[in-house]
Amino acid sequence: MSDGLTDAAVIVAVTGAGGAFGNVLSALPLESFISNTFGGLGIGLFAAFVTAAALKTALGSSTVAILTTAGLVAPLLGSLGLASQWGRVFAVLAIGAGSMTVSHANDSYFWIITEFSDMETATAYQAWTAGTLVLGLSSIVWIVVLQNIVGMLG
Repeated sequence: MSDGLTDAAVIVAVTGAGGAFGNVLSALPLESFISNTFGGLGIGLFAAFVTAAALKTALGSSTVAILTTAGLVAPLLGSLGLASQWGRVFAVLAIGAGSMTVSHANDSYFWIITEFSDMETATAYQAWTAGTLVLGLSSIVWIVVLQNIVGMLG
């Protein structure tokens, strides 16, 4: 029991800190920032992706990144060019891809990987963090490709 609690303590602490930081961020005027920065540029999917990826990187929690980004992006779907049924589908996919991007020391899953595989932290940064960056970037590329295919099919 004590071994399990010791392994889980870091994970619980990191997750709690990410959730607290998410609450602080929710008080900021991020909706207007996203709308002013990305609205009208025709890059709505990238706005959703970048917002989720930035929150994931800052907070460490994919769940908090998804929920916070969805709450920020939902009222902006029209100005981001994603108000159609397919636009909403691809916005959800872009948010999901962003939420998987850049898992590092503030992510409880990073610690699950390192603790339960006996991986050194430096190795995890080289393999896991770099791998999740590639995962997120390749995911958004394929999501944009799929959006263009669906757009051509009409």
